[in-house]
Amino acid sequence: MNAFSQFLRFLGEQPGQEATVAEIFHENTKIAPQRSRPGPEDLSRHAENIERADITRYLAARPKDYPTADRFELPEADIGRERDLAAIFLARRSCREFDSTAGLQLSDIAAVLRFGFGCRPDGSERSRFVPSAGGLHGLEAYLLARRVNGLGTGHLYHYAPRAHALELLSTKALCAGPPIEVQSELTAAAALLLVTACSQRLTWKYGDRSYRLLLLEAGHAVQASILVAVSRGLACCPIGGFHDDAAHDLLAVDGVVEFVVYCLALGHERSPGSD
Repeated sequence: MNAFSQFLRFLGEQPGQEATVAEIFHENTKIAPQRSRPGPEDLSRHAENIERADITRYLAARPKDYPTADRFELPEADIGRERDLAAIFLARRSCREFDSTAGLQLSDIAAVLRFGFGCRPDGSERSRFVPSAGGLHGLEAYLLARRVNGLGTGHLYHYAPRAHALELLSTKALCAGPPIEVQSELTAAAALLLVTACSQRLTWKYGDRSYRLLLLEAGHAVQASILVAVSRGLACCPIGGFHDDAAHDLLAVDGVVEFVVYCLALGHERSPGSD
């Protein structure tokens, strides 16, 4: 009897207890000696699930690009060297009251994106600042700009890590459907970073376990972005509660092959007593 069968048998012995989707998924994606990890020999089995895509794109973990979009190059980034790492960690906290009038500098956005999702300046596209399973880098980053100097209000951009640039996707993103955030107070943030996972970049190698690995990678990338933001004196709040369908519609992704896993609100904290 394998571990999964034992798990189901255990649940059957507990009166009134049913397995949740999360429990079944977690148990069924464990790595054990009797469960070999999917390898290159499984590539042909997974290839049929990758529609309209070159399999080498996923082997190379190449990020998306929008070749017809207007592209805005970002300035080179720094991480606020005047503050040491301990001070940055001590200053990190989630902000839920943003100043609805204060904006961000383009250099702020450049730093957050470079160190959270970008390539090393002197490395290949697979050489990043955050860890990723197999170096496959299954995440994409999108920026909804509300008040960012140099960017259009309400414009939606895709971050191109190889070029360290923003690609304009929409000039009317704030008018597109219902709000994304569950927490209405976060709408005062100057910018919203949306992180998507592209599952097929990992499934050919890691199978069902790739879902776990994508969530881990999202945590690495967003935490790096948060620490960079704090080092530059910004306020931020990671968001796990958002309207999935609204977010997918905003980004024009299908929500299956590519889906939103995390958001990060960025801006400046509202001063006590301010309007």
